[in-house]
Amino acid sequence: MCELNGLFGWQAEAGVSAGGDVDQFIGDAVMAVFLGGDDIAEKVFQCARELISAIRHEIVEEEWPLALGIGIHRGRAVVGSIGSAPRRDFIAIGPTGNLASRLCDRAEK
Repeated sequence: MCELNGLFGWQAEAGVSAGGDVDQFIGDAVMAVFLGGDDIAEKVFQCARELISAIRHEIVEEEWPLALGIGIHRGRAVVGSIGSAPRRDFIAIGPTGNLASRLCDRAEK
């Protein structure tokens, strides 16, 4: 049976190892942010390839019924500490992240 924390672990590791930062966990997804640099597109695609490879391995080896959607979008975002006194998060928000999320949702179908 698929373990959610294991799935988060693969996603987070792929993002960090490719040079990104884990922004947040959303449902069964991880949002990673890649900031600056001339090779940013290559880093993002490296992350996507690692995720696809890890999920394919688990589907075959563990017979897990997993589906994977990846949404990639480049653009500006508001990045910072957002929330209230009892709970604050350091996140990226805005239309760029929203579109990436919608692409991810569509990619699963």
